[in-house]
Amino acid sequence: MTKKPTKILKLEALLRRLPPIYDRRPKIEEELAISKAGHRGEQSLAYHLKFIQHKNYQIVKDIRLNHLEDLYFQMDTLILSGRFILNLDAKNMSGTLYFDQDFDQLIRTGQNGKVEAFLNPILQVQRQELQLQSWLKKHKFPPVPIVSLVLISNPSSIIKTAPQHIKLVQKVVFHSAKLPFILESLEKAYQKDILTTSQVNKLSKLLIKQNTPLLPGYLQKFKISQSELLTGVHCRTCNSLPLTRAKGKWYCRVCEHYSVDAHIASLVDYFLLKGDTITNRECREFLQISSKDVAGKLLTSLNLPFTGSFKDRVYNLGSLIGRLD
Repeated sequence: MTKKPTKILKLEALLRRLPPIYDRRPKIEEELAISKAGHRGEQSLAYHLKFIQHKNYQIVKDIRLNHLEDLYFQMDTLILSGRFILNLDAKNMSGTLYFDQDFDQLIRTGQNGKVEAFLNPILQVQRQELQLQSWLKKHKFPPVPIVSLVLISNPSSIIKTAPQHIKLVQKVVFHSAKLPFILESLEKAYQKDILTTSQVNKLSKLLIKQNTPLLPGYLQKFKISQSELLTGVHCRTCNSLPLTRAKGKWYCRVCEHYSVDAHIASLVDYFLLKGDTITNRECREFLQISSKDVAGKLLTSLNLPFTGSFKDRVYNLGSLIGRLD
């Protein structure tokens, strides 16, 4: 199981910190559902990637690169070999998927009959391919062939298109389970080494080095002010706010759950929504703690990196995410 992307953690934290009845809540929930569907697609692809682990391949995931000045392009998965580069865009979509090549859109009909239109993924990967070619040229790599595919991770999805576009769609769109066989056919089609092993390794490292992840600020996106966020320690069992602190423990009045370290998850919420660092005063305000000494002991016990003296100490919260199970 891969870890949740930061964007999902941010959206979940935001929903925890907003009132149950809130006018922008449905839009945030929709954004979260889309992000989770994308993550499930990536997890499905990761399963099929296990079958192609090979010393001749380098696999690089979730790469966002600068293209022209302040323009960026993003790719789900790149499989690098000396003979070709395989660019994969995984889509976790259910129902009937109709690739409308005439109007460059993907039309999905769900099991409930709901019809939705999306940007054509074929057009997306074709654009990515051109941008990646330009990026490779800029960084002095030989013109290695790039193959771009759309992988549908849901095996029950039905793929359709107009009769005149069948051959095109069949060349680009596949179910994820076919990935190992696609690679076999590409190995046969491209038998000339363009990149040396050293160049493949160099390319892999450069892609990772120049990756510029986009971490959206959802408060700005949904026009939510800091003052609208609910404070207090939340219950990790039922998400209720706020917990009561007594005798060194946190107590939930809703589900009657006790915890000694529930404040850690709430400090992660602070990190995801408000900032990387926190002071004793900010900790007291966010966790609803009245005692400066209690807040100080909680922060000190976490062994967080900090700057400043004891009175004006600023703690860095970045290491907390890895401590959550």
